[in-house]
Amino acid sequence: MATVTAPSPSSMPLNKSAGLAVSHQAGNSAFRSSLAKHVPLPPIPTAPQGPNTAEGETREKDGRAERRNPFLMPPESELFTLRERQRREAREQRAEQRKLKVHEKSTYTSRLNAKNAALRKTV
Repeated sequence: MATVTAPSPSSMPLNKSAGLAVSHQAGNSAFRSSLAKHVPLPPIPTAPQGPNTAEGETREKDGRAERRNPFLMPPESELFTLRERQRREAREQRAEQRKLKVHEKSTYTSRLNAKNAALRKTV
């Protein structure tokens, strides 16, 4: 049975810039972790402050600004009509596909690619 020995500190290369010994087994993780301790991170940018910001309108409440949600939900009736319209269109497409002969039909992938191509043209 062979015994495994750890490399001696004299066999490890010395990184002059950080003054650390980095072994080949550990890779550069020791160097990266020591570097992260010494390099300051840039400050995090903050949103502009004021009565009206790009994120949404604000209102004062008890002396502090409170942001309102800039996204408006449509009424529930519109959500359900949209869903019903999409289902009806899908049923109509399936009925059209059933009427076609085999050589006139397309594959599922080609139908998806056609939809994506139309979307790419609009963008």
